[in-house]
Amino acid sequence: MKVKTKQKESQVSLPERLSSRGSQYAADHDLDGWLYTKIDHIYTEALARVRISTVGNQLLRVLERNILGWNKKKASISTRQFQYLTGIKWRGTVSYGLRQLEWQRIIKIRNPWKKPSSYSLQLDFTLWRHWNLKEFNAFYRTEDYRTPAQEK
Repeated sequence: MKVKTKQKESQVSLPERLSSRGSQYAADHDLDGWLYTKIDHIYTEALARVRISTVGNQLLRVLERNILGWNKKKASISTRQFQYLTGIKWRGTVSYGLRQLEWQRIIKIRNPWKKPSSYSLQLDFTLWRHWNLKEFNAFYRTEDYRTPAQEK
């Protein structure tokens, strides 16, 4: 007979923890007691007007939670934290999504070659671009965009 061992909470993935706690959370809290991130209506309406890729959208939600949720101007988040909070499997996918958001001018990345980088939201909505894969790929293949390793 097999005996089930209880896993430590740190060993259980975030989606499993959220699903196991979801029903209990709903039972313990009524709608008035929900915890939330306060987001301005103008920001929400600007987001509704711009097209964002799926990965970029996931990463933007993490940034909103860490910046707007804690009333900060910027947040330092590692790639591993993005992976953990979004469930994205590959670090390359995270960095690709962050570059998409930077190209769209929705976020600003400070010290992109330092780990962890510092991120802030671009709150001047007139600078935002719609997502366009062809333009994005063309920009990152030009000489205008170089990493420090490529400059040497």
